[in-house]
Amino acid sequence: MIDFFTVIFILFLYLLYLYIHYKKSNGYVKYLRIIFLLAAYHLIFSLFYHSYILTHGGDSLGFWELSISNYRTAERWMDYFEYGNFFMQWLNYVPFKILGMSYFAGNLLYGFLGFLAFAELFRLGYHYWGLSKEWAWENSWVLLLFLPNLHFWTAGVGKETLLWLGLVLCLRWCSFPQKYWYLALFGIFLSFMVRPIHGALLVGVFAVWMVFGSGIASKKYKWVGLGVLLLGSVVSLKVLLRQTHLTELNFSSILAFFSSQQKFLEGFGADSYLEMAEMNFLERFWAVLFRPLPWEAVGFWQWAAALENSIFLVLVITALWFLLIKGKRPKLPAFLYAGLALTVMMMAIYAMTLNNFGIFMRMKSIFVVFFYFGAWKVIMDKSGKQNSSFSPKGIFVANL
Repeated sequence: MIDFFTVIFILFLYLLYLYIHYKKSNGYVKYLRIIFLLAAYHLIFSLFYHSYILTHGGDSLGFWELSISNYRTAERWMDYFEYGNFFMQWLNYVPFKILGMSYFAGNLLYGFLGFLAFAELFRLGYHYWGLSKEWAWENSWVLLLFLPNLHFWTAGVGKETLLWLGLVLCLRWCSFPQKYWYLALFGIFLSFMVRPIHGALLVGVFAVWMVFGSGIASKKYKWVGLGVLLLGSVVSLKVLLRQTHLTELNFSSILAFFSSQQKFLEGFGADSYLEMAEMNFLERFWAVLFRPLPWEAVGFWQWAAALENSIFLVLVITALWFLLIKGKRPKLPAFLYAGLALTVMMMAIYAMTLNNFGIFMRMKSIFVVFFYFGAWKVIMDKSGKQNSSFSPKGIFVANL
């Protein structure tokens, strides 16, 4: 019975969020249609994700039922308060252990969090690019919000859902640095607790952004922010050293850690395993970004991944061709610069630590959307089709 009411409550959260958008949007039909479509689309992926995990297995169910093996035992709620797998189980302890929520309800709940990130990213895109009434192709950036791989991995119980939410909250601060510092702090904290390397890189990206590109006029505010980020970087370094078991931080130790990660994943015997150790860095980077491609795919899931990778590759090649032919770097919005910087760094790390198609698709899912946006922006600018006169007055952009 409690599960029935929980599911109804989560669906109510979707409707409440949509109602708030309806009230604030002054009835702008095109905007509302996209928000409603994003909600319905993501909710379908929550059902899809639930069915997939029950059929094929995965850490997701272990996170929810507190059955993931850890290096130490944990019984009470606060025993789980630690980064990584522990933190995931700490978050799920109350809904699963105390409230008795089912895994299905958990997937719907996490799916709602993933949807919030999509909605907020849409609002950021709308702020910069708008929705044209004259030329429909100018609105094609919206299609990039419906990438199936990204929706799948952020539609249920899992680390990617929380990392996606934390990342988008941080990106909001990039575009509105005077208003949303508390969202950035929460986003960094959430990202760090789920995956410390992700949180540590966020700290680095935003420290650089605060110094060189934030547009913060108040020196006091800037120095306080840098002080908090410096403290966060020290904590991040200590945690990363502990997590990686590195006794000292040097190039050879880092390479040894990367090699150990490759061997650890090799032990799972995945069907889509790649001998990454035999590749140079550029080949590894290519593999993480674009493989599998259609001629490498075996089975439905790899074919689905190959199709999305092919679209990604065509878009990137087209954007590079436009850059080489017409030159002149496009002007990107603040959130996209930060997203691209983080994406490049994470892809470089994944290139050194991952080694099979399945984990490529999962780990890169929350990042490559920024490559998509960057490529789209290059193509639109070079083709001369981007609407520079868009002014979203009357819509609730001022309340972002």
